[in-house]
Amino acid sequence: ESMAMEELVKFLSHRSKVARIAAVSAAAGLSGSKSGIRALIDTKPDPLPLLVDMIGIRVVEVDAVLALVNLCQEEDAVKGIITKGVIQKAIDRVLYEEAKGEVEHNASKLLVNLTR
Repeated sequence: ESMAMEELVKFLSHRSKVARIAAVSAAAGLSGSKSGIRALIDTKPDPLPLLVDMIGIRVVEVDAVLALVNLCQEEDAVKGIITKGVIQKAIDRVLYEEAKGEVEHNASKLLVNLTR
């Protein structure tokens, strides 16, 4: 399992857009369960900064923000996410005119989860 997670991290930063899209979709799927959340948090190198960096990249940001929303269920993930500048990025997505819809909604949820 750890080898698969390491591969996922490699694909999150891959130069191929298709690979990044598939990887962030997989991360969002994993974040839907407690075991998936724990696997993402425990993976080295840390995938959380890569997910934060995807906020603002249209083709991947919906899944990236969704994964971060789910990861915020764990306090140790929140600490790691906050240090990566996620709050400002989430605020920007809520306020950005062209980010309406699912991105705006999930960014709002992310801000709520980060601040509770």
